[in-house]
Amino acid sequence: LSELLSSLSAAADVIPVISVILGPCPGGSAVAAGLGHFRIISGERGMAFMNGPMVTAATGGVTMEPADIGGANVHYSKTGFASFVYDTDLDCLDAVKKLISYFPDPAELIYDGIPADDPNRTESALDEIAAGISSGYSMDDIVSLVFDKGSILEVSAGYQKGVMTALARIDGLPVAVVANRSARLEPADAGKLSGFLETCDMLELPLINFVDCEGFSIGLEYEYTDMIKRAAELYKVTDSYSSAKIAVITGKAIGTAFLTLAGKNAGFDFVYAWPTAQIAVVNPDTAANILYR
Repeated sequence: LSELLSSLSAAADVIPVISVILGPCPGGSAVAAGLGHFRIISGERGMAFMNGPMVTAATGGVTMEPADIGGANVHYSKTGFASFVYDTDLDCLDAVKKLISYFPDPAELIYDGIPADDPNRTESALDEIAAGISSGYSMDDIVSLVFDKGSILEVSAGYQKGVMTALARIDGLPVAVVANRSARLEPADAGKLSGFLETCDMLELPLINFVDCEGFSIGLEYEYTDMIKRAAELYKVTDSYSSAKIAVITGKAIGTAFLTLAGKNAGFDFVYAWPTAQIAVVNPDTAANILYR
């Protein structure tokens, strides 16, 4: 097992690694699966545990089903370990084929590269969203309208839903997509983004980031976490991202959120702002409180 872990770790630095979990996967086997850039878990029997489920349940003094400790749904919504969850083993294997089609393929051996969508298409619905942005909108709607129709493949969709991490295509070409759904980033949001960006950087995918964020979460419960460390890690990953980077500011881009998610000093090649964009060092309300106490 040690040799396997070492080989997987070395491979993950240079090539995409996909882990498909179709049955119980405890201890070192779970670590091996965790070395994959993408982890697909079957809802039939797929499970992953750091410690055996009987040991975990006994230590907690409770009686639990193994699936309730490390099953597909747990890793989909609670831990973020699962990149994708599908109902059956066969669905998982089909998902591998679909996922690989988003990897760069210069020889067009896997994906023919012929877009099914008109690259010159315009969407009046985007103007309508912008016109009513103050009354609320769905970032998912914006993303779905921008990229090739039907090409959005959201990664870790059930975990930390305040941020979207997805693969998509523009004119048939695969890209990485990040978008804010919530006004502020939680520490775990930053962790989700960092892991996704590291993977997409290794794949050499262009990054398109849709920004509407006031900053990081406010409150003692957040200050007592590793939020600063995670924010710093996110900035480092973003700054070192080696492929082309485009930021689209649809709403707010305030303070550290702007610096990390859209700042030119963070290496973004192009930063576009909708007419509805608000860019500032601090939130206006915060500035007023500082100036006038």
